[in-house]
Amino acid sequence: MEEILYGLILIGAIAALIYFARGRPPKAFVLPDDPYELPGPPAIKAEDIPQTLKDRVRVWATERGLDPSLIWGIVQTESGGDPNARNPSDPSAGLMQVTPLIGRAFANLSGTNAQVLDQLLEPDVNLRAGTGFVLHLRNRYSAKFQLGEWVQAYNVGETLFDKGIRNDTYGNRVLKFAATWRG
Repeated sequence: MEEILYGLILIGAIAALIYFARGRPPKAFVLPDDPYELPGPPAIKAEDIPQTLKDRVRVWATERGLDPSLIWGIVQTESGGDPNARNPSDPSAGLMQVTPLIGRAFANLSGTNAQVLDQLLEPDVNLRAGTGFVLHLRNRYSAKFQLGEWVQAYNVGETLFDKGIRNDTYGNRVLKFAATWRG
């Protein structure tokens, strides 16, 4: 009986390895279909990505059709521009303090939460995921709310935002940093 149990565990482990080797996250981590879903991954090639933080912000914001000053404001508010910033309470990581769920959904990342958080420390991966989420939020909320309000959904999350929870301090801080953009 023990041999059968170990055999089943081994088969399950092999199946999981094959599944993850294909780069697909488990379905539990994939956001449901929604009308604001982004088209496939951005068409930016690695050699086209500039090396300065402001250049990277400009490239990713432009790729998503977003205002670079808004992304700059979020980066400065979330991490102060530190690509190695981590918040263990979320958990989130990187320039835009992206969570593993958002990284999986908007940058097609896979692996354990710790592995995804490590991947999110790479600035371009983080900006790809973060700007994808901002675009989603803009598409969902900008018709009903002013920028200073809907950007708060980035901080409090969609569920709480939909329940009326706001963080005015966060929204004001993002707008203050956005005004400093000299890209």
